[in-house]
Amino acid sequence: MKRILALDFETANPSRTSMCSVGYALIEDGKIIKNEEILIDPEEYFDSFNISIHGITPDMVEGELTFPDVWKKYIQPLISEDTILIAHNAGFDMSVLRHTCDKYNMEYPNFKYLCTRILSKNNYQSLNSYSLSTVVEHLGLEFEHHKASEDALMCAKIYLDIKSKYENLNLDEFCKEMKVRLGTMMPDGYKACETKHSSYDIKDIKAENEEGIDENHIFFNKQVVFTGTLCMPRKEAMQHVVNIGGQVADSVTKKTNFLVLGVQDLRQLNGKKKSSKVIKAESLIEKGQDLEIIDEDEFLRLI
Repeated sequence: MKRILALDFETANPSRTSMCSVGYALIEDGKIIKNEEILIDPEEYFDSFNISIHGITPDMVEGELTFPDVWKKYIQPLISEDTILIAHNAGFDMSVLRHTCDKYNMEYPNFKYLCTRILSKNNYQSLNSYSLSTVVEHLGLEFEHHKASEDALMCAKIYLDIKSKYENLNLDEFCKEMKVRLGTMMPDGYKACETKHSSYDIKDIKAENEEGIDENHIFFNKQVVFTGTLCMPRKEAMQHVVNIGGQVADSVTKKTNFLVLGVQDLRQLNGKKKSSKVIKAESLIEKGQDLEIIDEDEFLRLI
């Protein structure tokens, strides 16, 4: 792994199509050689909450390039055939990238990637959280959180700290040691980076902290089912639901209240336009069942 590219995206509003900044840190031969932030005109409105998070305002991006030009000019030249991308909580950044590509009718780029949040969870096992700020504090580093260049730089430093313990391992050996599956972005689809779990029983997924159960939450006492590839491992998504006070299941039945749509792999649909879960859910809705089909963005907003 000679070239590693750490990426971080910020958005102008809750929509994953509203990328307004990209930060990157480029690693070559184990050293960070370049770190930069590029502002992007999202061609969308700015939400006051998002502005409070990253500090980017509409006037700051006025006259800046839009995403297609930024990607072509700044990011694409950094990605060679053997480049591995990394991001902290990569599910979010990969989702922003996919949605923004869809917005501009761009083909998805082709690369493999790792999530430093997952690597951190499998390496720094004593932490009570694996958020970027928590891991950075654990390493004794300081940074300006939610500034894209700073977040990308910290992601790169986290990766280098973990990788330093396994200097003699190649990529496949490193992933095996970390018990992670490489994520893949490709023109015709997407596979999430995730921990290689042994098979698990849904019945074993229990609330991690009963104090976090919210009786007023829309998922409380409701059954949630997932279909397609999510930006996070399926088990992790289920855990979020259970922690709130909801229930999860593998299949759509008369007990299902929500079906969450991830990215559908056309190769697994056997020529159909919809998965069997979606077809079953739509049939139950027509019969009057209290069941709602929501996309992954809506699910993430709700949790």
